[in-house]
Parts: sequence; structure tokens; C-alpha cells
Amino acid sequence: MIVDTGDQLIAAKTKAQFEKRIRNIPFNGKDKVPIIDRTAEAFALYPEKEFVAPQMAIRRWTKASIIDLYNERRPTNAPEMGKRSLGSRSLEQIVSETVDLLARSRCSRQGD
Repeated sequence: MIVDTGDQLIAAKTKAQFEKRIRNIPFNGKDKVPIIDRTAEAFALYPEKEFVAPQMAIRRWTKASIIDLYNERRPTNAPEMGKRSLGSRSLEQIVSETVDLLARSRCSRQGD
């Protein structure tokens, strides 16, 4: 899954990773934080109430919108994601590629 904090994207492959990675994120009074699950379904994290719920405004993210979000918020050490061959890549594949790119850039920043 991908969490958009507004400043950065947080990637997690499991619920445990998600809980660990958002634990110390300062949400600065945000009412809700967008989440994209592995199937590109839209959810929202409500930090003050500490729960996640389906998002009503956006039910499902598009391939292009996921790539645009990644390119806008990607870390400086992460490569840009291209929009070539979108027709041959599933939404799940786009989410997976995004999570992998974010995980790799996270590891290189931490020296892992």
C-alpha cells in the first residue's frame, strides 16, 4: 500500500509495516490521509481517530494518477516512473512497482 502524507509517500507491503512506518509521522492536524491499497482501491487514514476507511470521493485510483503522485512525491534518490506501456500493465502492477521503487529508495537512504 501507498500512504500519501502530503510531503512524502510511505510504502508498506504488510499491515505490520504500515503500522510501524506511520507511527512517528507528524500528520500536522490533517483530518485524513490518502491510502492506495494493492488493488488501487482508495482508502483514507484518519490520524486523530486512528482508523482507516474506504474513501468515497475517489473509489479507485487510475494508473496515470498513481504514477503522477509517485513522480511528484518521489525521494530525490528514486528514479522517475514512466507512463509507457500503461495498457500492458495492470493497476496492481503499477501499485507494486511504486511500492518497490519507494522501498528501494528507503533502503538506500538508510544504507541497507
